[in-house]
Amino acid sequence: MRWVLIVVGVIAVLVVLTFVVGRFRPRAHSARSQGRFVSPPDSVWAVISDYGHWAEWQPGTKRVERLPDRDGRTTLITEGKWGEMPMQIEAFEPPRRLITFLDGGVFRGRWIWLLEPAAEGGTTLTITEEAEIDNPFFRALMIFNDNYKTMFDMQRALGRRLGETVEPVRVE
Repeated sequence: MRWVLIVVGVIAVLVVLTFVVGRFRPRAHSARSQGRFVSPPDSVWAVISDYGHWAEWQPGTKRVERLPDRDGRTTLITEGKWGEMPMQIEAFEPPRRLITFLDGGVFRGRWIWLLEPAAEGGTTLTITEEAEIDNPFFRALMIFNDNYKTMFDMQRALGRRLGETVEPVRVE
């Protein structure tokens, strides 16, 4: 019985400590990456704006389903390893800018996809993630999360979809 109390006590201390650490972590974060594509902006735009086919190339995405528009905006449900998460398209400006807003309850945020013609041809794609995590427990766990990994994986997968190799970089 004594060992059970010790284990329960240790778990309780770890949970409290995690909440305390989370209270001191910032609620909001921002991360930005950039990838250089050989394909022109129209071709890159055609792939990223075709949300009906995202599950075919986006890492971790199993399904994307269109829901009825909400407040005049395209609304989707995306499903992946994270479960189901509602998404709205906040800006759709071909072939230059796409802004998606995810609201997973604990995690809310935007991905801003900005396409610019590269001086030497092709496209420079900048992805910016602006997110908030209200729950201190989950903010503490974000210590173990690389905010750039998902963006890098996404840009590499987009490159493969376009038949090219892309090596994204952090933008500070």
